[in-house]
Order: sequence, then structure tokens, then C-alpha cells
Amino acid sequence: MGLSDIGVQKTLEARAREILGVSPKATPQEIRQAFRYLCRRLHPDVNQKNTSEEFLLIKEAYEYLIYGKTPCPSSPLWRGALEAKGDYQRWWQERFRHLF
Repeated sequence: MGLSDIGVQKTLEARAREILGVSPKATPQEIRQAFRYLCRRLHPDVNQKNTSEEFLLIKEAYEYLIYGKTPCPSSPLWRGALEAKGDYQRWWQERFRHLF
């Protein structure tokens, strides 16, 4: 299973949309508005709580939906998509079995 796996790509897109709170038919402008709203609300400089990981997750979801930038496999967005599919552990084992 690799980056080209259709199931993982669909799961990544669904998870990114869920994180930003937009519908599957949302326009790029609606995605951008949701991203900016969440950034203002959860920015680490503004929010006193430790929201840096949530902020990173929002940024990765936005970049994936707007620019098609696939997150690195260790990112929270990628991990969440694979865990939702139940493939995260298997994916890592297939990639690194030659090291063990």
C-alpha cells in the first residue's frame, strides 16, 4: 500500500475535510475561510492552551485540500487517515521490514 492507494487518498481527503469542518462539495474559498477561522482561534500565540499540534494538523489539512500536498507519513493527518483505515501499523511494517 503506497501513496497512490485510492483508499488512503480518499481517507486523507475525508479526514482533512473533517478537521477543517467543511463539506465534500466545499469550494476553495470556503476551505480557505474555515482554515483562517481555525488558525485565528487556535494559533499558539493567541491561545493560552497548548494547541500547537492542533494548529499543525489544521495547516496540513489545508495544504492537502488546496495544494494537493501529501503530508509526510509521520504527520498527524497521515497517521489519522491510516488509523481510520486500520492500516497504520501494517504500512510501517511493509516499509521498514528490511531493516529488522
